[in-house]
Amino acid sequence: MTVGISFSQGQRLEAIVITDSRVSHSGRQSDSVNKAGEFSAENYHGVVFGSGNGNLIEGVIRNLGELESPTLENYVSGIHSAHKLRQDNTDQSYLISNSAEIKKKASLLLPRTQLDTIRQTSKQMPEEQREQFIQHQMMALQQKYDQFIEQENKAAMQNYDQFKRESSTGFIVVAFDKDKGKIRQWHIGQNTYQELFMDHIEIGSGFDGANMYLAANLQGIGLGTELNTADLSFFALNAYNSSSINQGVGGTPRIISISGEGNSSLQDHQINAFVNLSGAYLSRFSEEELTHKKTREYMQAMLKEKEGIYNKVAKTLDLNVGALQTLTIPYSTWQERANKKLFNGKQ
Repeated sequence: MTVGISFSQGQRLEAIVITDSRVSHSGRQSDSVNKAGEFSAENYHGVVFGSGNGNLIEGVIRNLGELESPTLENYVSGIHSAHKLRQDNTDQSYLISNSAEIKKKASLLLPRTQLDTIRQTSKQMPEEQREQFIQHQMMALQQKYDQFIEQENKAAMQNYDQFKRESSTGFIVVAFDKDKGKIRQWHIGQNTYQELFMDHIEIGSGFDGANMYLAANLQGIGLGTELNTADLSFFALNAYNSSSINQGVGGTPRIISISGEGNSSLQDHQINAFVNLSGAYLSRFSEEELTHKKTREYMQAMLKEKEGIYNKVAKTLDLNVGALQTLTIPYSTWQERANKKLFNGKQ
């Protein structure tokens, strides 16, 4: 369960990538998982993030340095090849394991394993009748064996389809291509990969929440609009907070800016402040103060680490500076605070 968001605009000179840090397994969850990997070469640099099987995602992210290539296209092809190999091996291991289990069960039903018992049962019969009885029993056992194999294989294929739905893993590559002078994006699946040209891309269980926000709030922002880093962050963070309502999305996100100058990751204290400011803005916690314009200005000031800005934002959000910079308060909590303040006169 995850969310990964890429947002670029206008001439595609910069992109913002946000990934959450939550993973769930065997009834437990962790909010400390890195889901984005950075890469850099002479002619390109960028980020890869994925959704699906955690082991396959880690397998790609931790081995990006082994996939050197002179061109971005070949680098993306290399990521796809490496992912396909791991996904194919995972699928094959699953099928081999299930096939072995079916054969193990079926071995108990093999007609020849029952032959001695059938012969013992029919030993008092006349010879001609005994032979017919054994033949009839063996045919019945063979039919039962064939039916079992057919049913087990059918069930195995249904389980395999479910396994593929649950473990299918995809990646998004967001990179600045120095040869082209712009941001380029790809989706990588098990069997294919293709370049994408949309302004915003979302994957994972939080896809619908993030997509709904961006689709609804980017009306009128077209090719002629150039958004700066603070503007890109504003929309991307609001999309992230909107996605956090979905199960499995959470933790402190990772935020990376990609431009012609390189990859730039926001520092932890900035990320926490940004997420909290966005959550308060969306929930209308301080509606008169946190206007659309003012929220973007606050983000711009925090990006530049302007003196006193964190104190000002903390006061607006009714937090101390330490909490603003070290805690990632979920959007649902901001909405709860806002509603209590609005409808109950409480905080």
